[in-house]
Amino acid sequence: MYRRCTDGVPHPPLASEYEGADSGGVPDLFVSMPATCRDVSDELLDFMWYRGMSIPEVATAAGISEQAAEDLIQKGKGTSADLFALCDALRVELFSLPGDDEFERGME
Repeated sequence: MYRRCTDGVPHPPLASEYEGADSGGVPDLFVSMPATCRDVSDELLDFMWYRGMSIPEVATAAGISEQAAEDLIQKGKGTSADLFALCDALRVELFSLPGDDEFERGME
């Protein structure tokens, strides 16, 4: 059910779009426009991996509970306030998100 996560540890993204001779490594700011709950989960896993953070670390940095962070990262489920806090902690500029009722259900 969860993408690229084994025993709570996210796997590296399948490919890095940031690698290249002049990429300078991981960007300071990511941009995200998730349309579905699956997109939310997939992208948060990638951003967390690029930042080298675990779920407890990112939850602490965002000031939200570990359960809320885990739901967002692994299920694409939660509240928009928690998502915005998580995005701030991961240095992600969020330009869209799924509808409220879809976001409350998450991936099923």
